[in-house]
Amino acid sequence: MARKPYKEGQSIHSMTTRQLRQYIADQVDEAEKRIKSQPKEPSRAFVELQDDITRNGKVKKSTSYMSKAEMREYAYQLRSFNRFDTESAYAEKTDWEKNKKRYEKFIKNQVDKSGKENQYWSKYILPSGRVSKKGYQEYKDFISVLSASESYLKEYGYRTIQQYAQDSTNNLDPDKKILNKTLSRVYLENKGKGLTQGQLIDKFKKEYDKALIKEQEKGKKKPIPATKKANKTTSKSNIKVKKTGKMRTSGTVHNKLS
Repeated sequence: MARKPYKEGQSIHSMTTRQLRQYIADQVDEAEKRIKSQPKEPSRAFVELQDDITRNGKVKKSTSYMSKAEMREYAYQLRSFNRFDTESAYAEKTDWEKNKKRYEKFIKNQVDKSGKENQYWSKYILPSGRVSKKGYQEYKDFISVLSASESYLKEYGYRTIQQYAQDSTNNLDPDKKILNKTLSRVYLENKGKGLTQGQLIDKFKKEYDKALIKEQEKGKKKPIPATKKANKTTSKSNIKVKKTGKMRTSGTVHNKLS
């Protein structure tokens, strides 16, 4: 049956019947590659998603018997399977190809920074200067923690405005330097301790609070004690008296000479 190209990023709901046929054909092709390279013991989630798009172990291809509503539903099922598959060899390959440049850029940027928590990533730089693939999973774990921190950081932005409203420096962490440094340090210090992502973020919250308070203390100007102010005033008075004395002495000598 006739097919029609769809736009990249176009919503399934907005597609015509012909566009849906093309979209389903593309998604079926991808799903088959994922299923063929699935692990020997796939997870329950993988199997459940696979059941929605297969019949007798094979991915459903024909749409001739489907209504437009059924085609939409099937398109969503195919998309879900392809999006949430992280187990197949195909998923690993495409994930690496998609994120390779980001990973390499991340490692190089970290190593270029100062600080022990940043230099940790230098172990993934090969003698040739290239970035080793060995650190990719660790990079993904770290990015996962960053993503999980997003909702907290949004909330924190508002809380920071309230908490430090009277601070002379309006923005304590303008370039997110303190945030990034703190998160890297907390992640590396607790790596391998069996903490859940939630526990790790809780630790990060406390450390970030401490770091911002410390930065706030730096930004505050210490008031000059009253005793020091008095001493400065006295000192200025003394200087004036001495100058007056010299003028009088000069006048006496002048009178004697005349």
